[in-house]
Amino acid sequence: MSPRKSPEWYDFVPLPPGGKGPAPDPEGVTHDRYLQEGHLTGYLELTLEAVSPIHVGSGVVELSEDVGQVEGKVVKGMARVRGQPVIPATSLKGALRSRYEMITPSCLGPIRTRAVERYSDNPRRSELPRKLIRQMPSELQRRAKGRYPPRITVEVAPEAIRPWQPCRPSKKKDPRSGLCPACALFGAEGLQGRVWFDDARVIGKIPSRGSLRIASLYQPRLHRAGPLTLHGWGRRTVVRVRELKGRKAYYRVQLGDVPTKGNVPLDYLPRGTRLRTRLHFRNVTPAELGGLIAALGIVKTRDLDRFPFRVGGGKPVGLGYLEVTLRGLYLFEGDDPWLAFDAQPRPVDRETITGWVEAFARNETLCYKEGWRALSEITRRDYQPGEGG
Repeated sequence: MSPRKSPEWYDFVPLPPGGKGPAPDPEGVTHDRYLQEGHLTGYLELTLEAVSPIHVGSGVVELSEDVGQVEGKVVKGMARVRGQPVIPATSLKGALRSRYEMITPSCLGPIRTRAVERYSDNPRRSELPRKLIRQMPSELQRRAKGRYPPRITVEVAPEAIRPWQPCRPSKKKDPRSGLCPACALFGAEGLQGRVWFDDARVIGKIPSRGSLRIASLYQPRLHRAGPLTLHGWGRRTVVRVRELKGRKAYYRVQLGDVPTKGNVPLDYLPRGTRLRTRLHFRNVTPAELGGLIAALGIVKTRDLDRFPFRVGGGKPVGLGYLEVTLRGLYLFEGDDPWLAFDAQPRPVDRETITGWVEAFARNETLCYKEGWRALSEITRRDYQPGEGG
């Protein structure tokens, strides 16, 4: 009898083969002045439309009647400002950075490198794959057949993560040295970024909505990050991830595709909700700005396609899809931002914007085309349920 096929709803965008690359314009990483020649400062006017329910948690629980749902329930709260639901600027920036990292040779940022997981001969009780358990020494295999699943340490091998180590600006040297493209643009620990959002606020009325429940979601298992080897066993059994697969990207999962038992009620923005926000940028090159616009998923090039923009929680079960529309791009020029309180930005035409995206795609040190292609392809795949599921 063939083993039951597992459902598939995500894949990995491969990491750049040469490791992280350098920032394309370290001189632009400054906040004490507006650079003019070869640099751009301004903002994008964006409209967001919820293509699926959006939930960005506030960290508290609320009564359902207080958030416009059926009375008598308790729900996980949605982020709000002055009582109105919003998509926080930090959530938007984090989602955009995640996409930008996938299409540039950027570092991985702080990641978890060690975890303790259960292993058992019963696939329903094991957090490790059965194939690995069969490769274990006989003593460990006997433990796996026990009634209570034992635990094993899973860790990422140092050589697996070394080429993409997080950027840490030096306090003794120039903090701009050694930055990857994403950290130079979005910031790093101890270094302010040159890109930031306003909170996305609802335009008009929120469409009618009923109750929404999803399954409990947990952090990803570390053993799925790459191929595994049994590194040592005895008093401390260790399994190592030899090589990282890449950055996770979800297939085209729609709400209801993944068969789950919904036991977590949510406050959310329903499908059809429209919001407005601004994306501000300072001292960026045309190619960097083209990469930001590409990461929003709103412009494609001759040989590289678009991909969806997703934000918030519940992405594994189909939440978080946003359709992003660029309403306008405006630049400040000369000394206006410093000297004039009523500085009037200059609007930019679509042809120029498309040219910036093309400039990003042509920049071989900044644009990671294989990551862009993989992201576009993965996010177009349909969810694949398991046999019988």
